[in-house]
Parts: sequence; structure tokens; C-alpha cells
Amino acid sequence: MRIVTLAAFTVAVLAFTTEGPSAERPRPTAPADSVEVANLQAFAALYGAVRFFHPSDQAAETDWDRFAALGASRVLDARTPDDLRRALASVFGPVAPSIAVYRSADGPPVLAQWLDAADVLVAWQHLGVGLGNPGPVYQSVRLGRRPPVESAPFGLFVRGLDASPLQGRRVRLSATVAAERGQAQLWLRVDRPEPSRGFFDNMDDRPITDAAAVRYTVEGPVADDAVGLAFGGFVLQGGAARFSDVTLEATTAGGDWEPIPLADGAFDAPDAADGWALPSAGYVYDRVAEADGTPALRLATSTATGPARDLFAERPAPGETVTLDLGRGLSARVPVAVASRDGQTAPAPDPDALAALRTALAEVDPSDGGRATRAADVIAAAAVFEHFYPYADLVDLDWRAVRAQALAAALAAETPRAHCRALRVLVAHLRDGHGNVGCAGLPAPARLPFLVDRVEGRVAVVAADDASEVHVGDVVVSVDGADASAELDSLSALVSGSPQWRLWRAAREFGAGAEGSTARVEVERAGQRIVRSVPRDVGPAPAEARPEPIAELRPGVLYVDIERVSDSLLTTRMPDVVAADGVVFDFRGYPRQLGPWFLAVFADRPIVSALWEVPRTLRPGAPGGAGADTSRWAPMPPAEPHARGRAVFLTDGRAISYAESILGIVDHYGLGTTVGGPTAGANGNINPFVLPGGHRVTWTGMRVRRHDGATLHGVGIAPDVPVRRTLAGLRAGRDEALDRAAEIAAGAE
Repeated sequence: MRIVTLAAFTVAVLAFTTEGPSAERPRPTAPADSVEVANLQAFAALYGAVRFFHPSDQAAETDWDRFAALGASRVLDARTPDDLRRALASVFGPVAPSIAVYRSADGPPVLAQWLDAADVLVAWQHLGVGLGNPGPVYQSVRLGRRPPVESAPFGLFVRGLDASPLQGRRVRLSATVAAERGQAQLWLRVDRPEPSRGFFDNMDDRPITDAAAVRYTVEGPVADDAVGLAFGGFVLQGGAARFSDVTLEATTAGGDWEPIPLADGAFDAPDAADGWALPSAGYVYDRVAEADGTPALRLATSTATGPARDLFAERPAPGETVTLDLGRGLSARVPVAVASRDGQTAPAPDPDALAALRTALAEVDPSDGGRATRAADVIAAAAVFEHFYPYADLVDLDWRAVRAQALAAALAAETPRAHCRALRVLVAHLRDGHGNVGCAGLPAPARLPFLVDRVEGRVAVVAADDASEVHVGDVVVSVDGADASAELDSLSALVSGSPQWRLWRAAREFGAGAEGSTARVEVERAGQRIVRSVPRDVGPAPAEARPEPIAELRPGVLYVDIERVSDSLLTTRMPDVVAADGVVFDFRGYPRQLGPWFLAVFADRPIVSALWEVPRTLRPGAPGGAGADTSRWAPMPPAEPHARGRAVFLTDGRAISYAESILGIVDHYGLGTTVGGPTAGANGNINPFVLPGGHRVTWTGMRVRRHDGATLHGVGIAPDVPVRRTLAGLRAGRDEALDRAAEIAAGAE
């Protein structure tokens, strides 16, 4: 399916972390069956149920990232079950006053009778799960409560300048920012003539979550042909932050910084709109003062409410509860439907305990990287997956065991990279090609100047930079002394998805290391062992050799690379496509600029996509327990003139998501012959979220099957004609899958 969330592309390919031969491996000091892990397990079980299913007003107003870190810190050192029970009560009681944590042997206490016929039912409904991403695909609402007004995905303030006087210089945007809730970011963009792109940084890899006022900076180059400069700050939906003392500077000829005058950079002008554009619907802009009197702009998601609405008809029964086994001899009873009386969910919490909790939460720094925060990252991620992963039945995970392993690794992680690895292992359990972790605070990995694949059981070079001393067809024996095959297997274990997708992703990370470092690479070439010192680079990976985006492979046979062709370009060449004896569509990649419309010239009846199913969930641990919302692309009728030749579609493990939506239509309706390897087996919109420590997680939030109901996830679409690379073909410079596709397109079957 084409991605319509904040990430309009398959982020899984782009946001990997360095895990080369010298990467740290976590050394567990707290085994998965330790008391510490058992305590965190109890907190985690209750955290997911209360955060997503207990509908009290206090829970709905809680900062759950800070709550995860605070709760983890409070339960870590509980020595006895009673200590643990008291710790859980201290953190959950104020936000969920109707839950009960008790000794399992004693049984639950008598359920308080606060429900009556006059009360309003309050309960959660989840369509997928709403995690702050824009759009109608994934939503969560509380029945009996009016939701906030629809807000833009982010609220921003913005300023634009002519970049001509700044060409060839560097610019630096700075501001003091305090994040009251959620996250804030600064952004700076350099505009160049289309289609060129200039510098852009929006702090997406280092969002601001600190409640204290801290100075932040974004810096970058202004291209020699730059025409404009745009900059400002923003908060994500649901967030609030204060911005003060915004400055913009540029380098001089001598390399010093000089200020660029900004009207109202200090937010002390009488009119909030003086000099700044404040364009975001659903956000409130206020002039405020910091404690020391410094003027600031407060930007916050509006708390105004819209009309009450249900996502679907099903709802929990009044007073319905779920019982959780917390471990260590404890259980919990959690209401999933409560009453609202006099405008407040019942029962009311202890006001002193609630005030004390809120004070404690305000003091939490979820980005400190400490043990409690690392545990909170695992707890928050596992809670989403355990309750909402639409393929839970396919992966059939024991979440208690998976969570225990991840918690032990997170507690033992001695470096940020080791913690990132623990999070990647957790996500890998999903076997979801969209599953990935973008780890905050880690430098971008530097790659080797070549790309590998597993060919005939060996790690072989399939693409190389022009200047590389490693050549296509070389067999890599080792990198920095580490066995190449074992290293590729190790990296593959950190990737979520099907075997073919894991191999592709691992191959792109193979041998990565620190920027500016040099790798010692041993290869086999012509029967000889050769050792080369190979520099690493942060630029894009080398591309495998392919024809031009649209090219004639042989007389009458046309080639179309869907990764490099746009709708407008293909439209101009459709007469050639229709008239060709055969067309090879290369789907070994992602069609970023191409719609599925071109398939209609090969169809003899209306064609539709497979169904996309967004789970409806009411209760913990039961994704889709209330059914699913379904949708699909509108039917496409056959197009005239009809193509007269054969259609062949090249595929392999790189064909993921939207590419599989198109290939699923090809497969079901028999629009052509597929050649190569199986597709990635991961389709459906992602639903990204950010962990307490600032790490960004992607995963698939909906279920997509094949047209006939068969499983696509983790399997992919198998080709009609399998073709595998050979070492001889690589060394001869042949693209064997493309050669076979061209033969079929030409009718030489």
C-alpha cells in the first residue's frame, strides 16, 4: 500500500544503525529471570493495559513516556512481592483509581459499585491505534468523551528569507526551547531551483523533550544557487513547548559568525504575528514570559473539543474488567469501561496523590539514558506491539518471554549502541519488514564503497563505487578480521521481516562503521586472496548497474524502472509501452513517483487491490478482537488502447509495501509474468511512534492479505520464474534476472 502516514516511503530501508564487526554486544548482568526483570514485567503488563484501555480522565491526561520511566525506576528495586505491590499502587493509583493490585492467592477485592443507569459509559475504542500520526487511518477515541479538535500533524511558526545574499555561506539557527509535553523541534531549510534540493534539518533524529529551557542549534550550508531560506520551530500533535531568543547567523569571509537581523526574534513585539507566520490549525500561540522574565512564544496543541463520535459500534460492557497475571504472585484487575459522573470519571483519585505524581513526572528526564529509561523504551514499545500488532496470530509470540529478554538486554546495555541493538532485537521478533528502530543520538553509519548479496552461499560484491578497489564479482572473505558470512548472518538477525527482506537490509549495513574509518577487507578474486584497506563513507550506497529509466533492451522490448520513473515520464512514453512486443517493468525497488494506473492497459476486466484491514480493538491483548475496517483502491477499468505485447515484472526482496500492492494486482489478475525472487512480504501503512528515550520505531499497523486471502506478511509474492544470481554471471557483468525477463518479454520462452 502507498504510505500515507508521516513517512511517505519505506523508512525501514533508510534508518539503520551501525552494527559492523566492531559493534558492541550487550553483556547481560540481569538475567531474564532476575527479580529486577520480574518487577519490570509486572509494571509493563499493567502499563500497557492502563495506558491503552483504562479510560479514566487522569490516565488520558498522563505523559506516558515520563510515566514509563518513573514507574520503571520505582519498581526496579522492589525486593518482596509486597514491596512491588506498594510500588505499583504508588504510581498507578493516582491515574487509575479503580484498578486493584492484589496477591493472586487472596483473590480480587470486592468490586466497588459506582456504576448506575444514569452514568455515562467511558471506554476506549481503537482503530489500529492512535499514536499521534495524522490522518484517519489510525485512531483511538474514548467513548463518552468529546475528543480534541482536529489538529494538523504539527504546529509551527515559520519565517522565510531571500537566500541570494547568503549563497556559499553557512547559516546557523538557534533558539532556547522548553518542551512542556511531547516533543519540539527547530527546522532550517535551504531552497534551490527545482528539482534540486538544498540543506534540510528538522531535528527529527534529536527531538527536544527536556522540560528545562535549553539552547539548541541547527546549522548547514547555503548552496551557491540557493533562492530561499525557511526556518522556525514546531511541536508535534499533542505537544506544547516554549521558544525564546531565536537567532539566525551566517559565516563571514573570515569564517566568523555574524547575526542576520530578525524582526521579533525575541518574541517581544506587541503582535504575535509580527514577522512570523503562525499557520497551524488546531494550535494555540501565546506570548508568555519565562521565570526570569524572558519573552517567549508558547506553542501548544489546542485543548478545545470537537463533537463526540464512535469509531465503530462495538463497545465493552458497563463495568467490564480484565484480570492480569503480573508475576511474583500478584494479579491486577483493570476496568476497561467506567462511569462518568458529574463530568468526571469515577471514582475520583486522591488529589494529594495525583498532585504528588504529577510533580514527580515533571522531574523525570526520559532522555537521560539511564537504566529506568532504557527499560521504559522496551516497556513502551512492547505495549504497542502486544496489544495492537495485526499479525500477532502469525508470529505467535510469548510476549512475556520476549519482553523479559529485551528488558534484560536493555538493563545490561553499557552504551547507547548496545541499547539500540536490544531495541532492534525486540522489533525483529515481529518479523515485520516495516519494523525498524531509528536510534536517537547515534551518528549516521558510514558504509563500505560496495554492496553485497549472498550468491551461491558466498558473500559476493554486486555493486561497487567506480573508485573502489573491491570489484563486482569479488567474494568477501572477511571485514576487519570478522568472517563475512557470519557477520551477514548476525546483521540479518537484527532485521525484522521475511528472510529475503532481512538479507537485503543486512547487505546494506554490511561492514558499516564510523565515519572516516578504514576497513580491512579480504576478498577472493580469480582464485587469489587479496587484502585491501577500504575507506568508509556516509554517502548513498552504490547502485547496481541498470539500463536507463526507460530503454529498449532489444528490438521491440522496452524496459521501465519503476524506481526512477514518474507518472509524467511514463505518460509521455505510454504509446511506446502499448506498441511494444514486450515490456519489462523492474520492481526491484520502490515506486516513489509512480501510480498503479499503467496496469490498466494490460487488463481485460476491472482490477482492484487487495483489502487493507485496520483492526478494531477494545481489550488488552486482543488486536482486531472487534473486527476490522476494510478498504481498497477504487476499481480501475481496462484502458484503451490496450497493450499488444507481453508484460514481465522483475521482483526480489527489495519490492516492499506499495510495490507489493501493485504486484499483488499483477499476480491475481495474471497481467504478466513475474521473474526473479519473492517480494519482501510487508504491506500496509506504517504507524510510527517515539519511545521515551527519543528513539523512533516503525511497524505495520494494519493487515494486508493476498486477493485470495492467503498470507502475504513475512512470505511475499513468489515469482512465476525464479532466477538467482550466479558468481559467473556477476563476473561477466550480467544481470541474469533482467536477461531472463527480456527473453520472456521477447517471446523466447
